[in-house]
Amino acid sequence: MPQQTRRYRLAGGLKRESFYPVFQGYKETSAIGMRVNFSDPLQFNRASVVASYSPAGDLPQSERVHVKANYERYDWRGFFELNAADFYDFFGPTKTSRKGYVIEVGKKHSLIFDLPRRLDLDISGRISGNLDRLPEAQNVPVNVDRLYTLDVKLSD
Repeated sequence: MPQQTRRYRLAGGLKRESFYPVFQGYKETSAIGMRVNFSDPLQFNRASVVASYSPAGDLPQSERVHVKANYERYDWRGFFELNAADFYDFFGPTKTSRKGYVIEVGKKHSLIFDLPRRLDLDISGRISGNLDRLPEAQNVPVNVDRLYTLDVKLSD
C-alpha cells in the first residue's frame, strides 16, 4: 500500500493513545474512574483526561465528580481540574484532594537558545474557585469564592 502524504496540523492530529481505570482518594472517600491519553504522531501535542466518581460516603452531590484535564503543546499548556482527587490520598498523612475548580493557561518561550546557554521565560495564569483549602497549603482551610494567580519564571 503506498504511503499517503498529507499536511501536518499542529492541533488537529490528536488520537487516543491509551486508556485505563483509575482509583483515587478524595478526602475520606474512594473514587473510581478512567484515564484517557491523547497525542499526535510527532508528540508535539499531548492531552489527558482523568474522570472519576465517588459513589459512597457523606459527600455532597456537587463533590462526587472529579475531573482533571491537561493539554500540552511544545510552548503552550492548559489545565482544568474539578474537585481534585489523587491516588496517594489513600496512603499519605497529607491529603491533596480539594473541593473546587482550577483553570490554568501557560506559555513557555525561549529567550536565549544558544546551547549551552539557555534562558526560558514561563508565564502562566490561574483562576481557582469554590475552594475549601489553599492550593499550595493543604492544611489551611478557607472559603474562597475566586482566587487569581499569575506566575512569571525565568529558568536556565
